[in-house]
Amino acid sequence: MGERRRSFGTWCLAFVVLWGVMIPIFALRESTELTVCYLEAARRLRDGEAMFGNWVYPPVLALPVVPLTWLPLVVARLTWIGIQAALLTGMAWMTSQIVLPSSLDPFQRRTRLMAIAVAVIISFKHLISPLENQSHDLLVAAATLAGILLGGRRREAWAGAALGAAAALKVMPILFLPVLLIQRRWRAALAMIGTGAALSLLPDLLFPIHSGPTQLERWVRLALHASDPSVAGGGLWPKWSVLSQNLSSLVTRLTTPTPPEVGLPFDVPLILLSPEVRRLAVAGAQSLVLLLVGATVLAPRRHVLTSRGDDLPFRRLVEGAAVACAMVLIAPHSSKYHFAVVSFAVLACAIDFMERRRDPLVGLLLGGLLALGLFTGRSVVGNTAADLMLAYGSVCLSAVLGLCGCTRVAWIRPDGGDESPGAQVHAHVAPTLSTEAESS
Repeated sequence: MGERRRSFGTWCLAFVVLWGVMIPIFALRESTELTVCYLEAARRLRDGEAMFGNWVYPPVLALPVVPLTWLPLVVARLTWIGIQAALLTGMAWMTSQIVLPSSLDPFQRRTRLMAIAVAVIISFKHLISPLENQSHDLLVAAATLAGILLGGRRREAWAGAALGAAAALKVMPILFLPVLLIQRRWRAALAMIGTGAALSLLPDLLFPIHSGPTQLERWVRLALHASDPSVAGGGLWPKWSVLSQNLSSLVTRLTTPTPPEVGLPFDVPLILLSPEVRRLAVAGAQSLVLLLVGATVLAPRRHVLTSRGDDLPFRRLVEGAAVACAMVLIAPHSSKYHFAVVSFAVLACAIDFMERRRDPLVGLLLGGLLALGLFTGRSVVGNTAADLMLAYGSVCLSAVLGLCGCTRVAWIRPDGGDESPGAQVHAHVAPTLSTEAESS
């Protein structure tokens, strides 16, 4: 009990320190998601008014912001920063629970701590972006990570509930549902459906709208006109924006003329395509993403091993990271602020590379992620170069590399052995021949 109290106190102290560090950095920003969008949507929800205008997210996402509408703006900002600090601290704690169990020996613990440090360095840009924008993305990332953690602990109902909460908040975590069904994790699937449905109905139950369709009905109508994954911006957001980093937006930028108002020094497109061909290209890219997720999830269990043997928490991390990368790649719209979940894939690859064996391909992917994470920031390359790199999908490519890394990790044998049928036959025949020779 004493050790648990010390650990709890340490994490509470980490939260307070992080909150204190974040306040002077982020509290003075004039235009953020909180001030431009969230507070107004939450006020309308609270007052029973139609909340959609700048707000295009599920109604339940505004619920955590409703209490802030009764506070002065300065206090609301400080509280929202505190919520984000708590989410980031919670994600750090959950990460430690997944990859730093008490059963590790000192060498394994040092190795994994180094892997965490490497992952933080590589993912720093993705983790800091939601804080800069004061957006909701850490809330979705934390719920997703909770589902991964609880799945690794075989607490299936709670894992499904966490993933259902994530899906209710941002929709795209619904991609976890077919994974749960494929893995025959029935309790998790049912809990995910039930939790997602209950949370989706909650805003209208707590704050009924005065007249007309419910908030959920209004959002569904809006989503149906903004959820075409084959069109940049889903049919609602701008079709040509360097901030949009999902696959459909990247393909659009690479295949359509650059609008003059963007202000880039030269045209971005590599080739000009008709709308019909562009749709096919987007569909092909998205299908490839889903194939990689399927390959990751369906990898033989014996492949996803660590030095601790059949490490279920690590397997769930690899699978969950692959789905998380697919979430932001396939979404109708993914701003560069939405990619904090890529850190899950970076962590899985770093642990694989440093603990299992130094696979050259995983190392190459980590190098690419490092370059895209550290050497594309505005403070490093300047505004124009940073916008140009965003136009060519620097953040989108990070998710692609992370997904490829997860698939590679899922299929590597820890001993690096050959998995071909011929090699397996040889592995069984060779010991027999050797035994017969010794007997003779």
